[in-house]
Amino acid sequence: MQLPLTGRAQKIVYSLGNLGYTGFFQLVGTFLIFFLVEVVRLDAWLAGLAFAISFGLWNAINDPIIGILSDKTRSRIGRRRPWIIVGVPATLILFVLIWAPPVGGEPLEEPRNLGIFLFATGILFCWSWAYSMVAIPWYALFPQMWRSVKDGTEVTIWNQAFAVIGGAVAIMIFPIIVIAFSTTSLGISTVEISDGMAGVPYTEELQAAGGKEPYTWSVDNASSLPDGLEFDSSGTLSGTPASAGDYAFIVEVTDAESGTSSQAVNVHIREAGAPLSVATRSLGDGQAGKEYEAVIKAVGGEPPYIWTCVVKEEECLPYGVEIDAETGTISGEPTDEAEYTFTVMVTDSSTPPNEAVRQLSIDVASEHEKGSFSGWIWAGLAVGIVFSIAFFVSLLGVTEPRELVLDKSWSVVRSLKTTLMNRTFLIFMMINLMTWCMFGWLTAMLPFFAKHCLGLGLDELPLLFAPTMIAMFIFFPFWRKIYISRGPKFTLAAASIAVVVTFIPCLVVQATWQGALWAFCVGAAVGGILLARGVMTADLPDADEVETGARREGAYYGAIKAGEKLSFVIIGVSTSIVLGTLIGYVAGQPKPEFMDMGIRIGMVAFTSLYVAILLGFLRIYPLGKERIDEISTKIQAIRASRGEDGQSTIDRFG
Repeated sequence: MQLPLTGRAQKIVYSLGNLGYTGFFQLVGTFLIFFLVEVVRLDAWLAGLAFAISFGLWNAINDPIIGILSDKTRSRIGRRRPWIIVGVPATLILFVLIWAPPVGGEPLEEPRNLGIFLFATGILFCWSWAYSMVAIPWYALFPQMWRSVKDGTEVTIWNQAFAVIGGAVAIMIFPIIVIAFSTTSLGISTVEISDGMAGVPYTEELQAAGGKEPYTWSVDNASSLPDGLEFDSSGTLSGTPASAGDYAFIVEVTDAESGTSSQAVNVHIREAGAPLSVATRSLGDGQAGKEYEAVIKAVGGEPPYIWTCVVKEEECLPYGVEIDAETGTISGEPTDEAEYTFTVMVTDSSTPPNEAVRQLSIDVASEHEKGSFSGWIWAGLAVGIVFSIAFFVSLLGVTEPRELVLDKSWSVVRSLKTTLMNRTFLIFMMINLMTWCMFGWLTAMLPFFAKHCLGLGLDELPLLFAPTMIAMFIFFPFWRKIYISRGPKFTLAAASIAVVVTFIPCLVVQATWQGALWAFCVGAAVGGILLARGVMTADLPDADEVETGARREGAYYGAIKAGEKLSFVIIGVSTSIVLGTLIGYVAGQPKPEFMDMGIRIGMVAFTSLYVAILLGFLRIYPLGKERIDEISTKIQAIRASRGEDGQSTIDRFG
């Protein structure tokens, strides 16, 4: 049963759907590549390719098909409603699966993982189809229900207001939920313990991670320690081993919430007087921005020992960390997240001196949390439910005029051919594509900019996104006045040029407050693009109806949305070019020196390119203010000429 909503109430309730439309779209566009590269640690080119194929190229194929099929749908509840009702649950389920790659809850060790690439491509492929089943019919309702410039701009304002809210949930609330729901299960992080020597005092402290501290350690009752060694509740194995050999036992750690984890431990005790060797087999993990200290041990030979890295120290150890030649202590404050593998050499005091080497590694975690896989999955479910509810509630504001529901449908081939041979439409497609490239490029690169240029964590992204969203909302009335007085071409050109101008300061901003101010200025300019683009989109079905006499919002909106999705092909490739080729960044490996400036230059350069292309096509776009006013008058005449049987004039007269 449909509520009898009219006027502004109907506009507001219908527009609520844009919270879901923008939310889903924005969240995938903003965080998917970041998730695949930084959390999953998939190769940047493979991540960009999966994004480009499924969210870009495939959507460009399925969107116009769904649009045309929705035009042809005939049911008691209208042309668009059946698609939305079926599509929303499928969209939600597949959306959650996007954030659940089968990696066992741990980042990839090998970035060029074909299996995870195929999973990411396939699940995004399916989700894109389900999402289009909802988005295309829902958006096609807009020009179908409101046709005057006054109504159209008002609905666009409400649409964009809910788009801002959806964007806020997607871009600002989502990362906070990721961190809040992220949990790391209790585990023993010590992989291998150091060698010992019979008759020589021995000490080794095991490490645990996850769960909730403090930890309590114990040895499994069925296990026995080497003679002379004891294991206490703090996780320290100590004493003087009595005899050489290889020993195995099981240790168990319990956290403050009674969670437990156990692991088999192997220790090699060497014969007394054995040759010099590096006893340490593994080192603990570190965290960027925090002090790190570990002592490398040796056994055998003649003390004291001298420690060095096999290659120059600055090319050997994590940045900010050094080794003490006399004590073997590795200490300092690592600056960059990566797994560092290096070779240490110990030299004893005998004549001639003996030498021994061992390859070790230190895994330096990010200074800021990126969230666990469980956090990303639960956050996807939480916001996905909110977006889905928004779509369902928006149906209460939907009225599908009977005469449009009963219009004689065109064949898929005829509809697609007519749409794609419309010169005005093709020009608009290029203009629209570039606007999506601008906005999509901003949101896709902003997480990388925040992390690598400003040093912000995932949960601090709202410090940049919030000013952007606020500025969009504040400046919508300003851009609406310009649109009504100067028309679409002037408004879009002015806003696009403003975007380029406001992007340039990202080359130099350093402090967080500077980044927030920069983001506010960019948002003010982007608001004009969103408003102009939204109203211009509604002009196309009107112009087509004047030419053909048919009302085909689904065909046009499907094709328009297909063009929009092509922006993600461009963004996916652009991201891969900047991160993979220009910078050479691989998550988990030392950050290239050009990382900071490479991101900044890439953001400005590609934005400028998109705007230049847009202005070129905008110059030849034929629907200026005067032409739109003329089309609006003709549309009103067509509406008045419809007969009681619901057919248009052109249908009745052939």
